[in-house]
Amino acid sequence: MLEVNNLVTRFPGLTAVDDVSFRVNAGETVALVGESGSGKSVTAMSVLNMVRRPGRVEGGQVLFQGRDLLGLSEEELRKVRGGRIGMIFQDPMSSLNPVMRIREQIVEGIRGMSPRAAGDRAVEVMTRVGVPDPEARLGDYPHSFSGGMRQRVMIAMALANRPDLIIADEPTTALDVTVQAQILDLLAELNRDLGTAVLLITHNLGVVARLCSRAAVMYRGRLVEQGPVDRLFAEPGHDYTKALLAAVPRLSGPRELPPPGEGVLLETRRVSRHFTSRRPFGRKTATIRSVDDVSLTVAPGETLGLVGESGCGKSTLGKVILGIHRPTSGHVVAGGVELTPRSLRGIRRDVQMVFQDPYSSLNPRMTIGALLRETLEVNGHTGDRDARVAELLELVGLEVAMAGRYPHEFSGGQRQRIAIARALAVEPRLIVCDEAISALDVSLQAQIVALLGDLQRRLGLAYLFIAHDLAAVRRISHRIAVMYLGQIVEIGPADEVTGAPLHPYTAALLSAVPEPDPALERVRERVTLTGDVPSPLDPPPGCRFHGRCPIGPAVRPERTVCATDAPPLAEIGPGRHVACHFAAERARAILREVSA
Repeated sequence: MLEVNNLVTRFPGLTAVDDVSFRVNAGETVALVGESGSGKSVTAMSVLNMVRRPGRVEGGQVLFQGRDLLGLSEEELRKVRGGRIGMIFQDPMSSLNPVMRIREQIVEGIRGMSPRAAGDRAVEVMTRVGVPDPEARLGDYPHSFSGGMRQRVMIAMALANRPDLIIADEPTTALDVTVQAQILDLLAELNRDLGTAVLLITHNLGVVARLCSRAAVMYRGRLVEQGPVDRLFAEPGHDYTKALLAAVPRLSGPRELPPPGEGVLLETRRVSRHFTSRRPFGRKTATIRSVDDVSLTVAPGETLGLVGESGCGKSTLGKVILGIHRPTSGHVVAGGVELTPRSLRGIRRDVQMVFQDPYSSLNPRMTIGALLRETLEVNGHTGDRDARVAELLELVGLEVAMAGRYPHEFSGGQRQRIAIARALAVEPRLIVCDEAISALDVSLQAQIVALLGDLQRRLGLAYLFIAHDLAAVRRISHRIAVMYLGQIVEIGPADEVTGAPLHPYTAALLSAVPEPDPALERVRERVTLTGDVPSPLDPPPGCRFHGRCPIGPAVRPERTVCATDAPPLAEIGPGRHVACHFAAERARAILREVSA
């Protein structure tokens, strides 16, 4: 289907793709794997001859069904792009026109059909990718869709002309693990049922193990290894491939964590945070229950992982703890002091935050040294500030000479280290890490997690570690709390929660995490969630998960209690709390399985 031979793409002063060769057979799914900056996306753009100036393809062949795409005119290429080769981009929101309805965006790319037939095809592809009520949703704008549904729309657009090959450029990187699992299953289904070949570009080897038959590993513009995924995972030949595999977080295996201290450093007591939303056409208001009756504790030197899908209220809870949002009800106590407007300044010295995107939280017009000195000045540091800046940079593994650089001169992982250094400047006792590794490659994730663990051992820090990937959270956490639609549904020791989940939502999150083991991925049991998370504007009665629950009334009609009565967060065992009417039943089943 596709054969790339000795491809070379250059930008001024940089060879982004250097003598790259690989192939994709008909009906095959092949992965192009590597970290950010390795040249994967430039390779994909080179295949379609879409590299923008000053970059240009300087050599090689791209044979698609025997024709060299690099030798075609622009008019001939337009017939191939979107027609015979479909493209799925990483960020669907930036690839979809925000002022055009979805129907118009799909129909305008369909070729050789009457408007009516093109409209029918749009319904067909939207149905194919699993968008509910496709005829109605075609009339919506992109902002009306969730992230996972927008990615499905992008796939529908790529399928509209029934291409022979789809190039998927990091199609799941920005998605929750549950939505990621749905998209991967969809790509596998298209490959199986329609025979569509797929070139998948990713940095996640767990995704490769689940979906692909062959993989090519890219490093600094060159392919360093390629072959069948079974061999690549079992016997990696290149050190870079071995490092990538070692960096992928796993749901099992030994961990080395410092023991937590005694007592309670942070406590939230039945904390709720509601927002008021004005309806667009009228004066009526609605209440968004972002955080609803949440009680948690964090001990000194402990890491509590907080996981859940986007929109469940994790980040809002973190901001309530820092006093960025005032709780609608309930109490936050840090270091024995209750959070109030008067105590806020003192508590913020003890509790700091590291945000998901360090680039947007660092002032681009200030050097790193100036950013850190400003933090020290605002918080009344009276010692030698330059010496403290040097100490902070060394603490997070950066060179002192870097203090004169600006944020844009650093890589993503280095910027996250700078954000951690700024949080450490006031010597806090607890750091709230809000999706601090979600936007990073797996190798950078491993570096940041290792850094946080080292700082915890050296400084006795405690963390509230917010993320949506249970495997990544398990790597660093002593305990894990699982959040769904504003409420905690399960909490307990990390190994117990990931090894024997008692809430069906936790089980679904775990089954959605791809493991870097092709043999295991082929036989793993999947818990597939259907639909999107309900709106916090109008949460369902009873258990908020019952409409999507694989053991709830949708599957077991006799379990009407799930739809009428909200389950309390009850203690099932030492340190294990679960909000499920049938958790005790699941606990007994797990114990029987372990005993057997």
